Amino acid sequence: GSGASDMKGGVAAMVEALDTEIGRLLAAVDPAKTHVIFMGDNGTPGDVTTPPFDPDHAKLTVHEGGVGVPLIVRSPLVAIPGSESGAFVHAVDLFATVTDLAGVLVGDVTSAPVDGQSLLPYLGDPARPGARATLYVERLAPNGPGPYFIDARALREARFKLVRTLQSGTYVDALYDLSGGPVEGDDLLAAGPLSPDAQEAYDRLASELPCLVNLQPSG
Repeated sequence: GSGASDMKGGVAAMVEALDTEIGRLLAAVDPAKTHVIFMGDNGTPGDVTTPPFDPDHAKLTVHEGGVGVPLIVRSPLVAIPGSESGAFVHAVDLFATVTDLAGVLVGDVTSAPVDGQSLLPYLGDPARPGARATLYVERLAPNGPGPYFIDARALREARFKLVRTLQSGTYVDALYDLSGGPVEGDDLLAAGPLSPDAQEAYDRLASELPCLVNLQPSG
């Protein structure tokens, strides 16, 4: 309807305005002395998601449309401007990256465990192999220790992604093949018998996921 079109047009206008203002900011600072890290936040809202992405797999989910966001760095440390890295990175890496830029050890800033890893090695060598073989994300609501009325976790590797969601007190799994890009497509578990590659990946991811977090139904 016209309401949805108006909303999509409004979001497009906001993105264009953001692009313009970020451009003005970058033009105003000395690129030889300034590090700029630009990162999106939690994907695109479902009501303004456009094909081929699924609006049910958008913002506020652990699907790719809700967790795969832009991350752009302009820095004198970038060896090849315009290059891309295929390494798995996470928002938690920004803290370790900024302390690394400042020449400060993370241990000198906090004694708490830090999951993040500095991204500086990828700026110098975008072809450097990623330090992570898998990437974990979760969405729990409300904030705090629970019980949660939303409980969703996901663990992905280069090709396959496992999504585990609490539904009516039971965890339900879905498996996606990302070999074609960030559009997840159909749930392989619901589509029929898995291929040998998919079965091997599912067994591996399903075994590793509980080791990362205490998966206990929380109501």
